[in-house]
Amino acid sequence: SLQPDMVDVPAGSYPVSAWPSGDLQNVLLPAFRIDRFEATVGQYRACYERGACPWPATTASATRPDYLLDPAFADFPMINIDYDSAGRFCRFMGKRLPTAAEWEVAAAYAPASGRMYRFPWGDEFAPQLTNSAATGAADTMQVGSFRPAGDSPLGASDMAGNIAEWTSDVTAGDLPMNLIKGGSFVDQADSLRTNAADTHSPRASAAWLGVRCVADVH
Repeated sequence: SLQPDMVDVPAGSYPVSAWPSGDLQNVLLPAFRIDRFEATVGQYRACYERGACPWPATTASATRPDYLLDPAFADFPMINIDYDSAGRFCRFMGKRLPTAAEWEVAAAYAPASGRMYRFPWGDEFAPQLTNSAATGAADTMQVGSFRPAGDSPLGASDMAGNIAEWTSDVTAGDLPMNLIKGGSFVDQADSLRTNAADTHSPRASAAWLGVRCVADVH
């Protein structure tokens, strides 16, 4: 099936700081679902083989020349995709890109306490629960490698580290930039906070940037 495992995010009003300014805003969100895992090489390849997704300019990851070609990495996160390719993939899956606010709630919201955590697993950085610069891997790891301890309270994996992820939010200005969330294997703890955001040119891809999709609940 083309529908990978997803987790449910309840409707509600959430304090999010999904913008680089870090200002908190209360955002009212309807219920939605988000992929439990980052989109994998295998999933993206299916989209490419159906003619719905373009193939990236490079098949290499940070340290692996044949990353996108070697079946050994089918369950590793898809990388080297620009904003358009990420959106095409989500549409192929019958889904869409998350907003930065949706992404942040899925990463941070703890239903038991009604709080937003600083990291998916809690308020203190735990280097053993994420693929960050502190891990020393210097490349991607298989999705879900830190389950369940590194998951968000709602059950989403790798919301901190491994790869950063595209959102549909665009910054104002002469050169529109997309917000990306989650940090990656190149980042230190600060960039892995659930409320951290970075900006990235929609036309640029990176070996540390990929996607996970969301679906509306009707």
